[in-house]
Amino acid sequence: MNTPHSVLSVPLAQVPTCETVLNNSIMMISAGNAVFFGAHPGAKNITRWTIEKLNEFVCKATGLKNLLVSLDTPSIESVQEMMQHPDVAMLAVTGGPAVVHQALTSGKKLSVPVLVTHLQWLMPPLILI
Repeated sequence: MNTPHSVLSVPLAQVPTCETVLNNSIMMISAGNAVFFGAHPGAKNITRWTIEKLNEFVCKATGLKNLLVSLDTPSIESVQEMMQHPDVAMLAVTGGPAVVHQALTSGKKLSVPVLVTHLQWLMPPLILI
């Protein structure tokens, strides 16, 4: 039986933010984890709103509060600090090559990194693992 990691860090790309927060939240909470989202600065408002709504649903269903949290003022530096925090057990990264590199060199457990490249002449997208 797998055990929860306790606190997962999820640095986010700018789009599609709502879907990513929703899907990651469902998977990670159902596995018994709390989730710490590092929103892209350009998507901080929608990320915060989505997390607030999900926390309302979780609290109503379970009585547990604030299983999902995010940074008040996301930045590259704050997300890097979040990824290095000793209470964060695992990273689930969504984003471009720079944030993936940060995650790979963080020393933390990672969700499987996948690079999806959309090429105009290739359908469906090429997925490199």
